Amino acid sequence: MNITPRQKRILLLLLQKEIPSKLSDLANSIGVSERTIQRELDAVNFYLKSYHCAIVREKGVGISLKGSIEVKDNLIRDLSGLDEVDASDIDQRRKVLLLELFRDRSPKKIYTFSQRLGVSESTIAKDLEALQPWLDKNHLTIVKRPGYGVTLKGSESDYREAMQRFINENTDEYFRDRNINEALSQAIFDSTDQSILGLINFDHIARVQDVLNELNDPKFEQFTDHAYLALVLHIAIAVARIEKGGIIDSEMPLEDWESYEGYSLAMDIKQSIEKEFNITMPKSEISYLLLHIEGSKINYSESLDSKSHINQDEDELLDLIDAMIDAYDPSLKSALKQDGIFVRGLMIHLQPVIIRL
Repeated sequence: MNITPRQKRILLLLLQKEIPSKLSDLANSIGVSERTIQRELDAVNFYLKSYHCAIVREKGVGISLKGSIEVKDNLIRDLSGLDEVDASDIDQRRKVLLLELFRDRSPKKIYTFSQRLGVSESTIAKDLEALQPWLDKNHLTIVKRPGYGVTLKGSESDYREAMQRFINENTDEYFRDRNINEALSQAIFDSTDQSILGLINFDHIARVQDVLNELNDPKFEQFTDHAYLALVLHIAIAVARIEKGGIIDSEMPLEDWESYEGYSLAMDIKQSIEKEFNITMPKSEISYLLLHIEGSKINYSESLDSKSHINQDEDELLDLIDAMIDAYDPSLKSALKQDGIFVRGLMIHLQPVIIRL
């Protein structure tokens, strides 16, 4: 039996609660009437028969899900694999299609995507053509062969960079106006969201976050929320790829990486992640971690010492800032160049920009 998005949401809310929920609370959370919730609960109970558990309504107590821990774990796992896609929304449909290509690089039939997204095979073929220009920027190609299927072709580094680019393009909206830790925690449970988080095992995200919290490095406090998020997701992606045997040693994105200030932190992260997931990370992964650490945007503060954040030659940075100010407005250049806080702020923010470039 299929389960509707609303029924799935109700079931997930009940799975998250250790105590019975009031009918009114469920209705408010879903945004529907109590009568609608009552009607949906009957359908959900029918869905739960195959799991040998049931929703119980106790007068004066509330609504709860009765079943063993193992059954509930199976439910969460199965529900996490059910994505809700509005097939009429072209942008959303193509985003999910791209997620599917990233999730598994083994060949898939166009028919499989058609059934998954609820559209015709010809529509999927058009969507794949529309996605190719986006992938071209990362030197990835969609390969379609009769009898073989559809898959992505490209190097591991290009594949990883494309995934990271997709993260950067799709996390802003989801995490806007949320505390980063709350947003990540919510995302672990909210499997109804059609975000980049569909790329990664939710358990991986939580465990990576625990590892970083345990390290408690002061550098993390300097990151913007989106920079910290990008690091968490990068590590989670790397772990998943390593577990599937998809990562081998490749070229280093940073030269002379052992000389960077964040090298010791990159090593600490690598060793802690290896211990947590019982994996071995390739040597090149240190350089990728360092790229994130050194290239992350940081929160500006007048208390920050700009020199502690700069690996480039300071004179070269100052020359660049002078040229930028001259290009911006010659009539203001004298005042701006003498504004120490302004210049220091530019130096701090140019450092990660240059690293990323």
